[in-house]
Amino acid sequence: MAAKWVSQGSVAVFAWAMLAILIREARAQSLECAEVIGKVFDDRNGNGYQDKGEKGLPGVRVATPNGWQVITDQHGRFHVTCADFPDHSIGSNFILKVDIRSLPTGYRLTTENPGMVRLTSGRLAKLNFGASVQP
Repeated sequence: MAAKWVSQGSVAVFAWAMLAILIREARAQSLECAEVIGKVFDDRNGNGYQDKGEKGLPGVRVATPNGWQVITDQHGRFHVTCADFPDHSIGSNFILKVDIRSLPTGYRLTTENPGMVRLTSGRLAKLNFGASVQP
């Protein structure tokens, strides 16, 4: 009976050790990544900031220099998961660009394009783009 308990205990110890390794690897992986969130919005007053009542623009393409493309959701929001950047030890600048061909007809950007944000491992960064109807 004692030998049976020891073997079950060994399995439990092994399982806990494997779980600890998996958790440590997941934490390390998540700390190496950086997330970028943002919105493409209807900048009605053209000031480059999203003010009350200025809604998001759905279906707009936002691209990274390495070819990743994301499309805004129904509220104009986008999310770049685990954005790739060159220097994880000190952080790096990250560039996103709105594909102006994907803006609704008659819209022009009111913010810089491409946009740039500083990424640091394990951090969240935000980058918004405004667009408005131009006469």
